[in-house]
Amino acid sequence: WNNITTEHEIIATAYKGNEFYTTTIKFTLQPVESVKTLNEFIGTEGKRIFIQQMATVTYQSGKYLFLKDSSGAIVVYGDGLPTFEPGDLLQNFVAEYTNYNGLHEIIPVASSFKNAKLGNWGAPSPELITIEDVTVANQNKYVKLNGVALNNTAKTIGGVTLYNRFNVDLPEDGKYNVVAIISYYNTSGVTDDPASVQLYPISFEEVPELVPS
Repeated sequence: WNNITTEHEIIATAYKGNEFYTTTIKFTLQPVESVKTLNEFIGTEGKRIFIQQMATVTYQSGKYLFLKDSSGAIVVYGDGLPTFEPGDLLQNFVAEYTNYNGLHEIIPVASSFKNAKLGNWGAPSPELITIEDVTVANQNKYVKLNGVALNNTAKTIGGVTLYNRFNVDLPEDGKYNVVAIISYYNTSGVTDDPASVQLYPISFEEVPELVPS
């Protein structure tokens, strides 16, 4: 991938009776550098091909595809992506990093994802964390928080901003075990602003109220 830099041309000829028409298209294949982990995408410029490691699909909804590997987690954001299942293993896809108000995203070359699936090792369990782990550094992770309070008026989960990105049905106020994606949307100008961290809820499981015997 790194050495394909020469100029190429395609010559097309059409015949009609004794006449023919010829057109020539010249083009140069641009090199695509490689990254070996999801974390290596961060801060790069231009398209990169993801090789060597395998990225695991944790969750997908519409234009949003969440991946993880041993280095961390990232979101693929764009149109035309195939539909994947949790646990699908992906490799050899091409994407370009972008920083969207502090959120680490990669914009896909959608066609490169069509043959990126290597298999499926089973749906991954969300990482069990506490509310203190909902941080900028953990953005894009697929997580579970047990016994946290949902406040629909304040739009918070455990005091963290709730953004209903996936349009799930929100239950009434109360305590829940929540599966979510940690996200980040920073327009404050403060670097790594903890107040800009968000939770995208995926599911709610009501915590039974303990009744004294």
